[in-house]
Amino acid sequence: MISKYEIIIKKNDNKRVRENDFLSNDDLKGEKDNTEKNEKNVDPRLTVLEKSFFENKRVLDIGCNSAFLTVQIAKYFRPSYIEGVDIDPTLINKAFKYLNFQASLMKPVKKSDGEEFSVVDDNKKDFKEKNTSLIEVNKDVDDLKHENNFEYFPISGPLTYGTMPIIKSINATSFPQNVHFRTGDFTKQPLEINQKKYDTIIAFSITKWIHLNEGDSGLKLFFNKIYFSLIKGGIFLMEFQDFDGYKKKVNNFHDKLKSNLKNIKFFPVDFKDFLLNEVGFRDFKFLGKPSQKNFCREIYLFQK
Repeated sequence: MISKYEIIIKKNDNKRVRENDFLSNDDLKGEKDNTEKNEKNVDPRLTVLEKSFFENKRVLDIGCNSAFLTVQIAKYFRPSYIEGVDIDPTLINKAFKYLNFQASLMKPVKKSDGEEFSVVDDNKKDFKEKNTSLIEVNKDVDDLKHENNFEYFPISGPLTYGTMPIIKSINATSFPQNVHFRTGDFTKQPLEINQKKYDTIIAFSITKWIHLNEGDSGLKLFFNKIYFSLIKGGIFLMEFQDFDGYKKKVNNFHDKLKSNLKNIKFFPVDFKDFLLNEVGFRDFKFLGKPSQKNFCREIYLFQK
């Protein structure tokens, strides 16, 4: 999943950054304006996602990239546990950086006598009840940030002095302690009978790349692994990527992808029937299509 938001780390910087590094002046050069501009917005896909998909749920975001969407879901929809996984360790490092950055903007509070300072427990405050199912990007999110102390400190703080560490909390289900990241390839990891399953699994902007790299059989295996990894009644959220997009992107990559493209017989228009009739999902729902150009793709829900 490609996010337009790349906090602090230069886009073309090939240096590996350790999770606990502070920011240097070189890292910040030219980034502050972009940071402030993007921080006023939220991922447009949140407009078609319901709070009930995530609140107090165990969530997996496959192909989380640098975690712009993952962290926003954790902040505004309050899952008890959300895990972002990506095959690229550099992106996971950026994800940790972004999470630390967001946590550094929050208001610190003393939870009770004898306890250490921690970030504010956002579970103690309720969101606007006037729109509990959908977020209106340019209106309610600003209210949520204010009410939940998400932006108590100015952005200039962590940009100038570096991010603060995330303090461990007894209540590990509130932001930012509810967010976890790992490097891995979900398509390759073995299935375990006793593995803890998820209530919600997200696969946005990733099916095309799995399809081009692993072919029809690899993508079908991916869908089956998602089904296995969900609890009964769990939901799979998928961003539909049109086949025309495959052709546009493949010319920029190596011959293996071009060869795989020619051999594809399982097309995106076939995905719904396969997920319902072959994999075993019992229901589906079209959630909507964000209007922003970079994310103007249909999003579907499939229920186990």
